[in-house]
Amino acid sequence: MQGIYANKLVLDRFSKREAEEIALMMTAAIEGEMMLCLTQKASQPLKIITHEWDSKKHFHQCCIPCYQRR
Repeated sequence: MQGIYANKLVLDRFSKREAEEIALMMTAAIEGEMMLCLTQKASQPLKIITHEWDSKKHFHQCCIPCYQRR
């Protein structure tokens, strides 16, 4: 999954290093939310992160320095 994200970000003109860093953060966030879902026996954590990424709030808050360098 992380490789897929990194490859897409490279295609979107991020440097390889930036793409790998962002992909790692995205993968870690998804895995963390999945662990919360399992622990809480609820899907709410994944719904929250999906909504944040859909609205691009999460991406811009975490990665705005990288995003602006494109």
